[in-house]
Parts: sequence; C-alpha cells; structure tokens
Amino acid sequence: MAKAVAAQDEATDGHSVFRGVTHLALDAKGRLAVPARHRDALPALVLTADPSRCLLVYPRAAWEPIQARLMALSSFDPQIRALQRLLVGHADDVELDGAGRILVPPALRQPVRSQTRQSAGQITASASFPIEVC
Repeated sequence: MAKAVAAQDEATDGHSVFRGVTHLALDAKGRLAVPARHRDALPALVLTADPSRCLLVYPRAAWEPIQARLMALSSFDPQIRALQRLLVGHADDVELDGAGRILVPPALRQPVRSQTRQSAGQITASASFPIEVC
C-alpha cells in the first residue's frame, strides 16, 4: 500500500536516492517486502537498530565506512559505547529473497512490531540511505 512513492534517482555520486514515503507490511514470518521499483537498487544490505526504535537499512558498501568510524571512536565515553552497541551490535547482513523480501532478524523485529501495533500493521520507509523503517 503506497502512500506516496517518488521515483528513484541517481545522485551526483552515482548512488541511488529514494524520495517519498512508502507503507510496508512486516508479515507474520518477519519478512519485509521491498517495492519492485526499488529492488534493483538494493544490493546486499545491512539492517540495524536506531535510537528512535526504527530500523536503518544501508547497502553493505555504504555501511562499512560508517561502522569503521563508529568503532574508531572512544568506547570510554558511555554515550559513544551505547551507540556502538546499538548500531554495530544489532547490525545484520541481509539480502532480498526471490520474492523481493528482506527477512528481518528476530532481535530487530520487536521494536518494529511494537510500532506497527499502533499504526494498523504498517511500517513507513522514507529517505535515501539509510532507509528508515519505522
């Protein structure tokens, strides 16, 4: 069920840019269907948690430098350590299956499911990378 899906464009750096908002449903088996128009632009992906109880979806190539920068920060700072635990600790490699779905790891389903109970089973994905799933 699309609320408003804008076209996928190429940014000046060659990466895909997604605009608009799409409503997605997390099925009973924890799979998230990616709209067909976006599947080709989504190679191997990394899913991780976000402090706002959303999921973040990154192409694996875009996630690697982010993870490196996070892990280069001092873990002696409690706020940085908490962010490292959340983002890097929950990061999981995922791929689209033959039907264009992402299997959301069980540890990442609970925050999304609790959000969907309040919004009639819908998850909203918006922005470019990271794609936020709330």
